[in-house]
Amino acid sequence: MNTYSKRIDSIECLRGISCLLVVFYHFRNLVNDVAPRLGSDLFQNGRIGVDIFFILSGFAIYLATEKENNRKFLSFVIRRAFRIVPLAWILIFPIYWLSQDWQPVHLIKSIFFAPLSNGDPPYFGYNILTPAWTLSYELIFYMIFGLSLIFYPKKRGWAAGILIVAIIVGAQAIGAGTFPGMHIVK
Repeated sequence: MNTYSKRIDSIECLRGISCLLVVFYHFRNLVNDVAPRLGSDLFQNGRIGVDIFFILSGFAIYLATEKENNRKFLSFVIRRAFRIVPLAWILIFPIYWLSQDWQPVHLIKSIFFAPLSNGDPPYFGYNILTPAWTLSYELIFYMIFGLSLIFYPKKRGWAAGILIVAIIVGAQAIGAGTFPGMHIVK
């Protein structure tokens, strides 16, 4: 059996645990209704499941590109986008229609996974499809990883990691004018 197409059971278990953490986090207030503070005390940190999903996604993307013929930028980006975008769009349209808050700018921003506002990071005003804030980051990661496939296909993991750190440091330096331990001369 090809080692790159083989499922890794421990990762599948971790995905399941992550999913449960996120679900319990979202439903913690229902548990609070039964026993005050119990849901909050048990599941307040359940949102870490999203972070675990992001890490697993990066790992899966790296493994999916182990074969040299899977390292072509265009096919990589198209395959990845088609795993996420069509289903999100199918859900965005009826949610927009049912919301009766028919602001075309919200629909357009949601279709392009752009934040609806400059609000509370990392959510930034969510999306018509509320969980799609995570998809925005996932799609950005796909583009970063795709760029690493263009310039450094054999070192794509390192290249993507360095590019992510550079973007974070650069955004912090531009946005706040400094980065902890760094002083930007203006």
